[in-house]
Amino acid sequence: MSDAYTVEDGAKAATRMIRNGVPQDEIRSLLATELSADGANQALTFAKLRETAASRFEDPWDLWFDEQGLRYATPDVVARARADRLSAFGDSVCDVACGVGIQLAFLGQVFEEAHGIELDPDRAQLAEKNVATLKAGAQVHVGDCLDPDMREEIGHADVVFCDPARDAQADKRIFDDLSPDPRKVLETWTQGTQAWCLELPPMMPPERVHEQIQGELVYTSLNGDLNRLAVYGGEAAEVE
Repeated sequence: MSDAYTVEDGAKAATRMIRNGVPQDEIRSLLATELSADGANQALTFAKLRETAASRFEDPWDLWFDEQGLRYATPDVVARARADRLSAFGDSVCDVACGVGIQLAFLGQVFEEAHGIELDPDRAQLAEKNVATLKAGAQVHVGDCLDPDMREEIGHADVVFCDPARDAQADKRIFDDLSPDPRKVLETWTQGTQAWCLELPPMMPPERVHEQIQGELVYTSLNGDLNRLAVYGGEAAEVE
């Protein structure tokens, strides 16, 4: 094994091999000549997640995901459209639950200043990698976005974005199952902002959303599936 060969190197090699149809057992065996067994498995997992992402992303082959991060990652075509719409409302933005950082990276491409907050330190590292891969100017902070100290650390943001995690197995989508709670996000972050945007479960009915939050609801389909619901508020809300 080479001390200079990293899991990141292995993931890049595994990605190339998967794209060229090399069987996974063969890939794992080849990686094991340079990495530990755990390292080879990690590298292959990164590559397999990229393969899975290809159904939702235009070009996922250099991006970094874990399983939860991929489940909630905003597809790049949607992330670009979101960022373009929000860019009209200021120079600074904060993605307060940035996950693996796909939406953060596209925000960082169009805002002069962009910050992301992620509670999980390993996922925050993936966000930093994706920000660098997508050549975006954004800073990733590790911590709880609802912590007053984190709010003070970031300071003012013209625009706030949040895509909270949710229970993939839940039968009914309710605000109490979202993390962080979008209502608390708005309470903590939107004072003094120009605009904000929340991503919510797309199967949440409009009346249930408006019981809790007032804003413009935008439902988006991708590849024929209704899979995104954005709520725009502040100056970003164009209609009721």
